[in-house]
Amino acid sequence: IHDVASVAVHYTDAYSAYGPIVAADDGVSWFTLRNAWDPGARYMPEHRRQLREARARHQHREATCGPLPPLTEGELGALAAPVAGAVIAETADGLGTWRYMVPSGGSVVGPDPSSGGGQFWLVSAGSAAVAEGALLPVQSCVFVAPEDAAACLVAGPNGADLICMQFPRRARD
Repeated sequence: IHDVASVAVHYTDAYSAYGPIVAADDGVSWFTLRNAWDPGARYMPEHRRQLREARARHQHREATCGPLPPLTEGELGALAAPVAGAVIAETADGLGTWRYMVPSGGSVVGPDPSSGGGQFWLVSAGSAAVAEGALLPVQSCVFVAPEDAAACLVAGPNGADLICMQFPRRARD
């Protein structure tokens, strides 16, 4: 059981069952992020055998962090400089998650995406823009492919609280 009050990151490999997901009175917002095509949900218990057979052929691991309460408008306004740190330490194959808290108009450059298998950036508070793009509001997500340059995000007028989630590199066949 994981308490996911605010923002939490839970990584698990393919062929992993998860749930049930139980929300409190306020409900839950949920992102399922994948860096490759997915054939769709496999519901339990009817797909138990199929998932177990697949898991027998694939490594399994999980990594979790959180909860990470998004900064309030006041906390964002009090930032004098960007603050960054790992919330899931990067592994040898590139799996990792970082949090960036950025004052109004400030910018950050993320980790080199070639060290992993692709990154999703989530705006958890405030707003931010990538390159010279439009401001992205709370709950916006941006994908950065492993062959792309490191993402540079610029905080909006009230600052930004950003989460960068990087997938591990995949073994090449």
